Amino acid sequence: MSKRGMCLMLVALFLFVLHAAGSPAESAEKVLRTNFVSDPVTIDPSVTTEISSAQVIVNCFEGLMGYDADGKLVPAAAESYTVSDDGLVYTFKLRGDGVWSNGDPVKASDFAFAWKRILAPETAADYASEFYYIKNGQKYNAGELAADEVGVRVIDDSTLEVTLESPTGFFLDLTTIFFYMPENEKIVSANPEWTLDAATYVGNGPFKLREWRPKDRIIIERNDKFRGASKVKLDKVEFRILTDANSTLSTYEAGDLDVADSNIPAAMIPTLIAEGKARTVPYLATVWMHFNVSDNAMEYDPVQAKATLDPNVRKALNLAIDRTVLVKNITRGGEKPATSFVPYGIIGRDGKEFKNKDYFKPEGDVAEAKRLLAEAGYPDGKDFPPLTYIYGDFGVNGEIAQAVQAMLKTNLNVTLNLESMEYGVMLNRRGKKNRQYIMAYHRWIGDYVDPSNFLTILTYVDSLNHNNPKYDETIAKAQVTVDPIERYKILHDAEDILMDDMPFLPLYYMTNTIMVRDYVKGYKKDILGYIQFKEVNLEK
Repeated sequence: MSKRGMCLMLVALFLFVLHAAGSPAESAEKVLRTNFVSDPVTIDPSVTTEISSAQVIVNCFEGLMGYDADGKLVPAAAESYTVSDDGLVYTFKLRGDGVWSNGDPVKASDFAFAWKRILAPETAADYASEFYYIKNGQKYNAGELAADEVGVRVIDDSTLEVTLESPTGFFLDLTTIFFYMPENEKIVSANPEWTLDAATYVGNGPFKLREWRPKDRIIIERNDKFRGASKVKLDKVEFRILTDANSTLSTYEAGDLDVADSNIPAAMIPTLIAEGKARTVPYLATVWMHFNVSDNAMEYDPVQAKATLDPNVRKALNLAIDRTVLVKNITRGGEKPATSFVPYGIIGRDGKEFKNKDYFKPEGDVAEAKRLLAEAGYPDGKDFPPLTYIYGDFGVNGEIAQAVQAMLKTNLNVTLNLESMEYGVMLNRRGKKNRQYIMAYHRWIGDYVDPSNFLTILTYVDSLNHNNPKYDETIAKAQVTVDPIERYKILHDAEDILMDDMPFLPLYYMTNTIMVRDYVKGYKKDILGYIQFKEVNLEK
């Protein structure tokens, strides 16, 4: 064969192979690789309480309402809705093209089933109180009424009618949250462990579960049955479970992550931001140490509880902490000292921040702390029992715990023993069913932008079991107040009561520090910590 003929044959062979394989842009999967700070305890919308699982849920399910790319509230699984003149009755019409990832049609009864499941007393769901806005929701949750008396009525397969206890201006926002998602009644009723297998983890959102390897990674993939699947650019999202901050950074720097989402070494954050490798985004979240003030505290540990059930003791411990040290020397990501429970970032109808005052100085007040501890019967810490604080072993939790431990010892001669454990184990001990603790790590990331979302979790009926009838009455009054200015005033009164009780030690208001590759487009983390991966693309 001539040289010319040989060259022509090789060119033809190359073109054939290229055509068969497709160009890299055509054949390569678009897989976004990011991280979780902890392995989800569960990805059940009715049971979970933490952000990692919620991130999976909001991308694998779709509520009646949602937010578009600009953050505007729009119909999602619902096609339309109407509200009665008195603001009490919402009627939702579902889309005709809504289907579950297994092909079943999404029905109004799937929403009614999910909402009543979370309210069912036997579920013992921490988020049940978020359904008390629905008529008879609280009474059903308390076992006083039957499920069919809850104000959720299925008119037909595509029509859901919801009756509220009182006008609730943010009810549509509630229907966007992960615990308001529908659940396939046929699947969930048939299999109590439906969340553990990708085949039965059936959702109605833009993604579906592909694989969950505990303590390693979770993979979700595009749900081709989702009505907007053609607009979803990513084929998969892979969440690596990286509890160690140094591992997160080294994995990102090795090129094995496209996004490092939080859990970045605190000591490196200022440098990474200065170099343009990281950025900080707002977060509606508060971190605190919580006291077990429930009815079982004395039963769990009477020696410790005798001390911590005294409000003056809790106030003394609170004032012994210098929060400026925590955010300056440990967190280092633009966090602010927490001097209230409700964080910055909630703007009222009057255009002002809900957080309008500091209940104590960020630096604390050691002299007042000593006075309060002496008044409680423990002058200079004499005869004060050692306390035990449990926390999840991720991020800066250990450093924060050690810093508070040192402050309490130095300022009050109080011993704080530290017990680190897996986050899921800690959640289980702190949870509504167990409450096996005296002091425990807690954080609350807003589910919607309203102060009630923070303040209602401290009512007696909620998971933290703060016992103050006056506080509960004030929250209840706010929930039935229609005027937004007056409602905020009542919620401020509630926070005043809460901060006087001091059932916790507020530490700092969180931020989110993230590292995102240049080729990742449309990655927007909102103030609640969620990413809509259907809006994300990889230009690579």
